[in-house]
Amino acid sequence: MSEPDQQASNALTEPIGNQEPFHAAQDLYNFPVDENPVVQKPSKRSSGLIVVLALGFVAIIGVIIITVTQKQLLAPKAPVADADDMGAGISQASGLRGHLETRWQGKTAQYMLKMEPLDPRDAAGFSAVAANPNKPVFINIRLLDAAGFALCGKQILLHSPAQHAAQPSATDVFQNIQGDDGSVEALWAQGTLPCSPDQYKKFDYWDLSTNFPTLAEQDVLLGKRPAITAAVPGTTTTASASTSGTGPRGRRRQAPKGPVSNFYVEGDDQVSMYEPARALLTDDSGRSFFIPVKSDQTIAANWASNYSHIHFKCDQHANCALRTGSGEILGRMSN
Repeated sequence: MSEPDQQASNALTEPIGNQEPFHAAQDLYNFPVDENPVVQKPSKRSSGLIVVLALGFVAIIGVIIITVTQKQLLAPKAPVADADDMGAGISQASGLRGHLETRWQGKTAQYMLKMEPLDPRDAAGFSAVAANPNKPVFINIRLLDAAGFALCGKQILLHSPAQHAAQPSATDVFQNIQGDDGSVEALWAQGTLPCSPDQYKKFDYWDLSTNFPTLAEQDVLLGKRPAITAAVPGTTTTASASTSGTGPRGRRRQAPKGPVSNFYVEGDDQVSMYEPARALLTDDSGRSFFIPVKSDQTIAANWASNYSHIHFKCDQHANCALRTGSGEILGRMSN
C-alpha cells in the first residue's frame, strides 16, 4: 500500500477532535439500573423516639410555666400606694400658703403638708412666729369631696419647747425648715389622717383654717407698728403697760378708748374682673369694689389678670382694705 493510501486509512480509524472523551464522559452517567430497587424506610423505633422527645420537651415547658405562675401567686404583694397632689391652700389674713399631698398606704390615709409665707416680703414675720410662738398656734386641714362636704381632717400644732410636753401625742406637730441664715423659711408636717378607704376615694380638694397671727399682728411682733388696743375681729387685743394696773381702790383701770373701726364684713375670695372705665374690681361672689386711687387701679387690674386671691375688710361706711400677697390697696364696696 502506497504511503498516501496508508495515511488515508489511518485517518478513518483515528478519533476526530474531542469525540472520544465526550463519549467517555457520557459513560460515567450510564450506571446500571436495578429493576427491583430497595427503598429504606425510617424505622418505627426512630419515629417513636422523636415523638417521645417532643412530648418530653412540651412537658418540661409546662412544668416551668406552672412553677413560675405559682411563685408569682404565692409571693407577697407589695403594698399599693396611691398618691394625690391636693394642690395649694391659702390663708390670706395670716399670709400663709400650704401645699398638701395625700396617699393611701397599707390601711391608713397619710399626708404631707408644707406651709410657707404667701409673700416673700412677709418672711420675717412668719419666721418670728414659727421660731417662738407665744401661744398655742395650730393649722386645721380638712379634706372635702366635690360637693364641698368635709370628709375628715387633722389639727397640726406649731412646735414650741415650752408647750411640747403638754401636747397630746395624737396631735401632729410641725417641724421647722431653716434657711441658711437660721430663719424659719417653712413648716413641714406628716402623719396619718382619720379617713376610711371610701372617704379617701372621694378626696377632691382641701382647705385650711388657723389662728396663726395675722399679718398686722406679725408687724407688731417685729415692731413695725404699735400694739393693737382696739378689739377687732380676727385680731388679738394687747394692752400696754401704761394702761394696765390697779387704781387706789383696787379697781382695774380701763384702757382709754381709742378710735374703733367696726368692720361689718370681712372675707377671702378671688378676683374675677376689673373694669377700667368704672375703676371697679369684682370678685367671684359678685362683690364689687370701687378703687379711687389711680396707682391702686393699676394694681387692681394686675390682680384681675392673675385671678388673684384677695382678703378684704370693710367698715360700717363701706370703706375697704383689700390685700393680696403682692400688697394692699383701698376701695369702697359698691354693692
